Amino acid sequence: MAAQPEAFLLPPPPSSSSSRAQDEEERASSPTVEAPRPRNGFRSAGGGGKRRSSCGTKQPAWKRRRRAASECGPVLPSEFLLGGNIFDPLNLNSLLDEEVSRALNARTPQSSPLPARGRDPVEILVPRDITDPLSLNAPGEGLRLASPAKTARRRHRHRGQQRAAATSNAASASSNASAVANDESACPHALPASSTSPPCASTLPASGRHRKRRRTCSKSEGARPPPEKPKPPGKNPQRQRRQTRKFQYGNYCKYYGYRNPDCEDGRLRAMRPEWFAGKEVLDVGCNVGHLTLSIAKRWGPARVVGLDIDGGLIHSARQNIRHYLSEEIQAEAAGAEGGNGGGGGGGRKGFPAALLASRGPIAAPRLPPDGPGASDFPHNVVFVTGNYVPDREEVVTAQRPEFDVVLCLSLTKWVQLNWGDEGLKRLFRRAYRHLRPGGILLLEPQPWASYRKRKGLTETTYRNYHRIRLRPEQFPSYLTSPEVGFDSYELLGTPQHAAKGFQRPIYLFHKGRGDTP
Repeated sequence: MAAQPEAFLLPPPPSSSSSRAQDEEERASSPTVEAPRPRNGFRSAGGGGKRRSSCGTKQPAWKRRRRAASECGPVLPSEFLLGGNIFDPLNLNSLLDEEVSRALNARTPQSSPLPARGRDPVEILVPRDITDPLSLNAPGEGLRLASPAKTARRRHRHRGQQRAAATSNAASASSNASAVANDESACPHALPASSTSPPCASTLPASGRHRKRRRTCSKSEGARPPPEKPKPPGKNPQRQRRQTRKFQYGNYCKYYGYRNPDCEDGRLRAMRPEWFAGKEVLDVGCNVGHLTLSIAKRWGPARVVGLDIDGGLIHSARQNIRHYLSEEIQAEAAGAEGGNGGGGGGGRKGFPAALLASRGPIAAPRLPPDGPGASDFPHNVVFVTGNYVPDREEVVTAQRPEFDVVLCLSLTKWVQLNWGDEGLKRLFRRAYRHLRPGGILLLEPQPWASYRKRKGLTETTYRNYHRIRLRPEQFPSYLTSPEVGFDSYELLGTPQHAAKGFQRPIYLFHKGRGDTP
């Protein structure tokens, strides 16, 4: 037999007085059941029975309404911050009558957020008119603060010094305490150390306008390290510092920058133009080529070769040709403009100075012309990368004469530190065989006192420094000895310089005209 659908449990309709009497008798005979209490201040509309499903079949599990875990319903709060109740949580009724509000707000409720110890005081805005909390009736008047406003803390610039002073004071206090303890052991009538020692620095009142910050950690804890600064993203924290480049061969990239700052090289004054005019010149250890280019531009040699062991310096020297050429073009343009009386458009104008400063030299070496102009600047200068120190004696023996002038300026120290006395001797013999009969060697040796400053660059330089026996003052006697072969020499002088280390003598060695390699 099919189950009949359940119906709603509704109270029977009040039909007659007999039925009412019968109901009262049944209630009296049945055990007493207390009526359900209203929940949340509301009364249920029905007779208190459970709600049943209207359909006969059971609903699926995902459609069923979840029942409470316990029989009791949710409990609403009974205490309110402003002293209200469930029907007036914000206690707005107290604003209707001033006497009632004074009575209700005479004592702060226990559930109000009182300022805890160690926290900043709570700031409360109290309106001028309690009946107009938003000041709508008097918009021009401001609000009054019941508690003082919190002042912004200023960072103390000398806080580190104050901490150091506090530490020193604490150290002196501990020393005084130990001294008093020693005296106490000597004298039994002395006062205890606690009465004589000064109070701790943390208990002293802060002096000055700045309030001392309250310590949040216990005294047993050590001093906390300063917080690490957040590192910007994208950077490797393990990146090592760029190592300082060791100029082992004296190949300083800014050598002329600190030797000749905004001035002419003083060594040019010790030289004579007739030594270079129409001659072939070799500059050993030319660096970035400033001295080499000055000789090639001023005195018109047939060919100038700049040689250096560092390829980067040779690249810079080739770029410097454009700088010297731009100066020449500007000088020609200025002379042509001055020859025309300063007339507009008559002379050849150079590039603006701003363009040269921002973009570098614009002029480039032209193609070498055919004829007498082939030996003019900048076609008479070339830069080559290479090591002039021979590694064996066969290279010295195979050398043939090619140049009339050989420049060896501020080079001997680096040769001796890297290749020792034997390397410097081979260089001198090769320079002699590289000169044509009647040629000259210009030598500028560094003083022996400067060797010690650079001996620790590498292990090789340190080892060779202690093996050096040929000192700079012995160079003239060695070069004029039969082992090398120069006929004579002369001291041209010692050019003056602002730095004492660059005041170096310059020697001129002559090769005999009848001498052949």
